[in-house]
Order: sequence, then C-alpha cells, then structure tokens
Amino acid sequence: MIQASVFILAAGSARRFNGTVKQLLPVNGEPIIRRMIRQVREHKPDAAIYIVTWHPELMFPDVNIINTILQPEQLAHSMLWSEPYWGPRNIFLLGDVIFGDRAIQMVLDYTGPLAVFGREKCPVKDHSERFSLSFAYREKESLKDLCHKTASLFRNTAWQNSGGLRNLCLATQPYIKMILTNCVPFRSILYPLVRPVRDFILWHILGGERWKPGPAINLVLIDDDITTDIDTPEDYAAFLEMGT
Repeated sequence: MIQASVFILAAGSARRFNGTVKQLLPVNGEPIIRRMIRQVREHKPDAAIYIVTWHPELMFPDVNIINTILQPEQLAHSMLWSEPYWGPRNIFLLGDVIFGDRAIQMVLDYTGPLAVFGREKCPVKDHSERFSLSFAYREKESLKDLCHKTASLFRNTAWQNSGGLRNLCLATQPYIKMILTNCVPFRSILYPLVRPVRDFILWHILGGERWKPGPAINLVLIDDDITTDIDTPEDYAAFLEMGT
C-alpha cells in the first residue's frame, strides 16, 4: 500500500474571521483541526500528517509541523513550503474545512494523478468551494509549475490572500491569464482605477460560474450534508445552527 502524506494547510491570516485562529473552533466539542487529524488517522492510520502553519497554537506535538515562520502571501506558497516532504501520494486539506466522514474517506482513497475536491454549493453557502487536492508524485513538476503560475497571476489582486484552491483552479483557465496580464501594469498610476473593474469582471462575469479547473486537474465533486469551508463568523454560526 502506498503511504500517503497529508498536509493540513493552516497558515492564513483569518482576516475574514477577525484574526481568530478558526481551526480551533469547536465542532461538537472538538476543534476543527483536531477533528480533521482524528478523521485522517481513522481512515488512513499509516498516513504521515503535517500541519503547515506559523500559528504557535496549531503546532501540536503529535503531528509533524512545517513552520512557515511568517504568513505566506498565498495558499500556493504554503503548498510549495511542503515540497521537501512530498511522497508517493500527497493530499492537501484546507485547515478551516469541516469534513464529513464520507468526504474525507473519498479524498484519502483517491489514487488518480491530480484532483481537486469541491462542490457547487456548500450547506451554509450559496456558492462553490474547494476543500482539498490530491496528487501522485509523478505529477510533482506539474503541480509546482501550477503553484508558481497561480502565485504570479493573482499577486496584487483582490484574492491574493483569500483565493485558496479557487485560484489554483482558475489559473488553469486560459482567459484568466489574458485578463490578469493584459491589463494596465501594476505600477501605472491608472492601476488603482482599473483594478476594481478588472476584478469585478473576473469574478462576477467570468469567474463566478467557471470555478472548475481546466483539463490539467481532475474535478471530484463532494456531495454530503456536512462538508463546508468556514470563512467567516456567519459561516460558523450557520453551521452550528444545522445541528450536525
């Protein structure tokens, strides 16, 4: 059996959560990230678990820690931080996702080349979300190239600090590069005026319904009543109201 390396990405700023380390929010008395660690151990006991973070509160002694020291600019940078520890099968889990057991098993059991797991609508949101990524080691260079491309394309955009795996998916779409690179240069005096218009077009007109990745990435849809991404206090409150 191929051993899996599971990387829990928890190096964000929690800007939309007023600075709270949301990975420690309780679900049925269990912090989100500890719940995730438990689920991984239950479904894949031999997996090596790493937490990619700079938050001291998340540096648990019973897992491996990849200390980024400072907050990475983008999620793509967090993924690249973990490269020295990549093995035959590598799984990235977003640290602020509450996974259902069936969903986490689906992610951990995936054996294809490269896939993103997500859904069209979450139980507490009316829009799409992406929760995790899995890839075989033979896809290492392809993923590295995509991470570098994503970091470059979305630098100095509205989603530099909050795009997550959405940016990685959108970076596979050819129209994204056209819009983000064939615009008024960043150093131009007109950039502050053009950027809001560009970002509005990118998301509300082109990106809103085209979140799915290009053919370079397989898309696996998760469909359950639990799995959801917690971005804001409102998301968390809505999840608790579900009574799950």
